[in-house]
Amino acid sequence: MHRWRAFATDPYRTFARTKSKGDNLRLRQLALKLVLVLEVVICFVPMAVLLLLGLLLTPLQFIALEREPLLWQGPVYLVGSVVFGSFGLATMAYVLWKLLRGADAIATPELVVLGAVIGVIPIVPMAIFAEPWGWKVTAILPLVVSAHVLFLARRFVFPSRPVVIRSAAIALVPVVVAPVVLLLNPFSTSRNTIVDQQRVWASSIPNRYEYTTQLIGWLKPDDLIPRRVVVHGGEIVSATYLSDMSGRSSGEPAPRESLWTIERAFEELLDAKEEYWSVSVRFNDRWGYVERAYVENPIESLSGWNFEVRDFRVLPEPSE
Repeated sequence: MHRWRAFATDPYRTFARTKSKGDNLRLRQLALKLVLVLEVVICFVPMAVLLLLGLLLTPLQFIALEREPLLWQGPVYLVGSVVFGSFGLATMAYVLWKLLRGADAIATPELVVLGAVIGVIPIVPMAIFAEPWGWKVTAILPLVVSAHVLFLARRFVFPSRPVVIRSAAIALVPVVVAPVVLLLNPFSTSRNTIVDQQRVWASSIPNRYEYTTQLIGWLKPDDLIPRRVVVHGGEIVSATYLSDMSGRSSGEPAPRESLWTIERAFEELLDAKEEYWSVSVRFNDRWGYVERAYVENPIESLSGWNFEVRDFRVLPEPSE
């Protein structure tokens, strides 16, 4: 009644006040939207830069896969992170756009939840295991902001209990499938395969040959120096270092007692299988020796090793 009386006595002044209140409300809404946009941009920019770098490196990952399929996990993880991250970023942009427009509903809220979950899958391991703390913060910020945006959009992302149940069931699929894909090794080599190849090598081994060995991993520093090995009649004729490392000089004789020969590589691989380690091996088609081997301890990450034999060459018999 008071408002109607004021409007009757001075309608122009009352209209001006009402308009002023409406303008203030719109300004507050605009300020809140601006703050939300700044929050999303600031917290997502570092991860977006990493996503762009990953996108630029994606062609190299396919080249790496072609050159060495046994090392598939790294390239697959990077390409998967780029794809998942792109989905997540697009989903957050879509939800933010809906919020800024003041939307009340979306046609497929389940897809929004799926996109958000897919987007955070590559970020969660980084937020937990990354070192130093700067990388953790880079991963945690998008997670926090994503949760904040979804909370603000809860009225159309989670409109009802059936939608929440369906969204949870759909989002559970990539959460389960993604780690399983990385844990299951399609190039895993069985113990029987290693034993069979060991027999192939023993039956086809040439009388005189030479090769270079290279070890990488959590081993003694001296073991990591590449060596050139010459074998004649099953006996090591010579073994020399090929690099200046750990106080050793290139061309210096290497001790034969601790030498990683092809025969020892087979034994080490069998021992690793006995300990239920992850073993992936590529064998030479002609002679059966170990060309490349990757061994990982699923429990202790700092105990794996890689073994490579390269420049294998059969030598002619010495003239009498």
